[in-house]
Amino acid sequence: GSPFRGVELLPGELERGASLVGVDERGRPLPTQTKCLTTWNKDLKCVRWLLVDFQADLPADRERTLFLQRSTDAPPAPDQPVKVDRQEAVTVIDTGALRVTLRSRHPYYQAPEERDFLARCEVKTAGGWRDVLRAEKGFFLYMKDQHGNLYDTCTAGPRPLVTVEEAGPLRACIRVDGWHAAQDGAHFCPFILRLHFFAGSADVRIHHTFIFDQEAHAVELSAIGVKL
Repeated sequence: GSPFRGVELLPGELERGASLVGVDERGRPLPTQTKCLTTWNKDLKCVRWLLVDFQADLPADRERTLFLQRSTDAPPAPDQPVKVDRQEAVTVIDTGALRVTLRSRHPYYQAPEERDFLARCEVKTAGGWRDVLRAEKGFFLYMKDQHGNLYDTCTAGPRPLVTVEEAGPLRACIRVDGWHAAQDGAHFCPFILRLHFFAGSADVRIHHTFIFDQEAHAVELSAIGVKL
């Protein structure tokens, strides 16, 4: 697997930019990816919280003790590193087991079927790549108010903005910013999706944030969700 953990460090224990690698019980290095989340002081020199991704085999009902240590050598690459291909119109994320194509730019004109930012989602099978989403409304967010009015991300709103936040060999993070909208195009409650893709895995971790920008005394939410 490829879990990620936040590791808290003591003041002055690790300078920002220093190389850390995960090692197993025998001291063998593991595929590792790190990112500084916060520092102790405004000078940004010493890491306080470090985000660590690593890959290690762990059989069911077993425990392993793994370590983080400084290293002057780059950690080994995973067998199937995440690849992020940023093209003019699309961004393609390939984990080796999953390949996702996202529409990544705002054209001056967009057909209704292009409002879906997720253009294609394919899984690797014995017979090759297989698309697992329908061509129309394959993935979208929705909300309903107390009167049953529907707001979604695929009917009348603008296409969301897709950006690459992280593009490491073990994990890539794609950020999607957009709006829910009514059928007449009126914007409703902006959202942020963060899609995390992992090396060699067909799993996707989704962090979903929305901002309630309506009058609280006049509008109540009766439903909210993501449809596949």
